[in-house]
Amino acid sequence: MKENNEPLIVTKFEKKRLIPYLIFVFFGIFLFGTGVLFYHQKPNESYLHYLFIKSSSVFFFLGSIYLFMEPLNTKEFRVYENRIEKIARVFRRIPLIGNKVVYYDNAYCSHVWVGVELCNCSKFLKFLIAFKGILFFIKLLPREDQEKVADILNKVSGREKELFLKWGVLIRPYKFRRRYD
Repeated sequence: MKENNEPLIVTKFEKKRLIPYLIFVFFGIFLFGTGVLFYHQKPNESYLHYLFIKSSSVFFFLGSIYLFMEPLNTKEFRVYENRIEKIARVFRRIPLIGNKVVYYDNAYCSHVWVGVELCNCSKFLKFLIAFKGILFFIKLLPREDQEKVADILNKVSGREKELFLKWGVLIRPYKFRRRYD
């Protein structure tokens, strides 16, 4: 393997894969934004039901905006032997969407429908994994980079390579155990 200061691979999202994702997320922003703006309490509806629908619409609206902004602000990913770095385009110092680093030694991993989320967080904060860590959408990378990144994550974690390449969701985060050779 290479030195710790030299990345194993530097990759970025492919535009032809990113555009359908952004269209899908924009549809979610429109859907939940409409719920936030135009949903009003019906005469025979309880206030708790109305409050639940309105607050969940706000939550999903803000989450959709985050899922829209995160890949647009990502310039590149640098995959090292001991960490992954996300380099931002514009908002570099904003903690939520700026530059981020995740070290494999104490990372949690969770699968999303187009990639993985990696986070250096305690067990107590696992539910905030998306906002605290890196959203690494492997399926939005060029095909040859997908294979290389999956090989690197396979070598580091000891998990199957296909686990990092398949579509799907694994809700429960697991400890990203570093495998030492």
